[in-house]
Amino acid sequence: MFLERKFMSPSEHRATVEAGARPGLPPAVQEVVHNVERVLAAERGVGHVLPDYGLSRSGHWSLEGVLVHASAQLRETLPRYETRLTLDDIETDVDGDGHPLVLVIGRIAGTRVTLAIDPLRRRVCAVHLR
Repeated sequence: MFLERKFMSPSEHRATVEAGARPGLPPAVQEVVHNVERVLAAERGVGHVLPDYGLSRSGHWSLEGVLVHASAQLRETLPRYETRLTLDDIETDVDGDGHPLVLVIGRIAGTRVTLAIDPLRRRVCAVHLR
């Protein structure tokens, strides 16, 4: 969030927040999901002041390699750059179409949440509150 405030104009910030809005989620959860998507969109070590911010490129890795690397990097990166998300576990799976999924299980402001992340498209596919 700090980096967003520092480097984005107010109109860019507003457009980004509106595009990523997920109706029905509490505001605190929406903010965390938005920040997680910013981490996913960033390439590790490319054009950032913080060399460990984001995920590494995964274009030529096998499905298993994508899942292993994405889950390891998320386990390292999320506690550092999104402290409002308390990680309980990170699991990997493959959906019915053969696409990899990383499931981030944790708590945001006391609410148990599962984020389904597509590591190839670098986005949060679904958010489940429990």
